Amino acid sequence: MEAEKRKEAIRYWRKGAEEALTNAGFMLEKSSYSFALFLLHLAIEKMLKALVVAKTDDHSPRIHNLLYLAGKAGLELTKAQDNLLNELSRFNIEGRYPEEARAVSPLNSNQVSDYFKRTKEFYQWLLSEQKEEF
Repeated sequence: MEAEKRKEAIRYWRKGAEEALTNAGFMLEKSSYSFALFLLHLAIEKMLKALVVAKTDDHSPRIHNLLYLAGKAGLELTKAQDNLLNELSRFNIEGRYPEEARAVSPLNSNQVSDYFKRTKEFYQWLLSEQKEEF
């Protein structure tokens, strides 16, 4: 991929990630928990796609699997980070395909706030770990 196209793709994914994270906060404030959780997944998905472009010098695959994207980006995750990505993946499926959603008890404000906090921390880690790539 040529250098300018690479930078443009990285900027595109990062901007989308920032917007999704910001909007997840707005949805949390409005008690729209399902959408907030979906947006948390989307924020991490887009940030990982930016990292895939940065690391592979190629387009990111058109998938939503966070663990696959993290692996493609060459990230070494802690067990807690791995668990978070697995948990966030559930909200992607529920947000995109509600008819296929697993039977899960609805989450309350405190639980969603915890996901928001942990996702923001992971998002910041992604930025700090790969800062030189951007």
